[in-house]
Amino acid sequence: MFIYILISLSIIILTVIISVLWLISWSKKPDADYVLKFIAKNPQRSSLIIIKNGKSLANVNVNERKPLASTVKIMIAIEFSQQAANGSINPDEKVHLDDLARFYVSHTDGGAHKKWLIEMEKHGFLQDRSVSLMNIAKGMMSHSSNANTEYLMMRLGLENINKNVNKLELPQHEKLFPFVSALFIPYEVALNKGLDITNKQDTKKILAHIQEMSQEAYINEAIKIHQKLSQDVNGEYKECVNIRMV
Repeated sequence: MFIYILISLSIIILTVIISVLWLISWSKKPDADYVLKFIAKNPQRSSLIIIKNGKSLANVNVNERKPLASTVKIMIAIEFSQQAANGSINPDEKVHLDDLARFYVSHTDGGAHKKWLIEMEKHGFLQDRSVSLMNIAKGMMSHSSNANTEYLMMRLGLENINKNVNKLELPQHEKLFPFVSALFIPYEVALNKGLDITNKQDTKKILAHIQEMSQEAYINEAIKIHQKLSQDVNGEYKECVNIRMV
């Protein structure tokens, strides 16, 4: 069990290292004041707090909820570590790439998933078109693979992942939901309302329907789609959706 805890913690450590390296690289760019300028131009879209030696040096919209984007993957990494430690999952288990492909949507991740696959093959971690659960989790953190993220949501269980919100005492942190699956919501709305998603007038109606949805309804729809993708062995569902037209 100790070795699983040690290995799993490497995911978090890897994230910190990558973040530090990125920060160093960013600070060397010509416009190192980018963040400051962005906050000045977009005060309502920004939140920032800087604390040094217990003293607050900067405080901008710290009590307002903001989308955390890929940083929510840390919550999934924590649950992965816990399940690896208690034996619920085996980090060495091999997963076929086809199982990950169910949750991959091209042109939506900046090439992250493909870059990760290249790294896996380069270093010999891709064998018989399969990779370990550990490398899937690492790829989620190091390359920000959304496909890996949604696959782990399925394997670890959304309910288990979201329990960590309370365990870690993060009352302002909203529950996670399948955000890749949510990309398919316009298609489902069009299908249910009998609208043509390629028609400009209908797309306005689709958008209006989505804006009228409550947060709970939106999340539930994303979860339903996630379940469809998990069973989309042949990719027929994604073929029908054609996400590039959404």
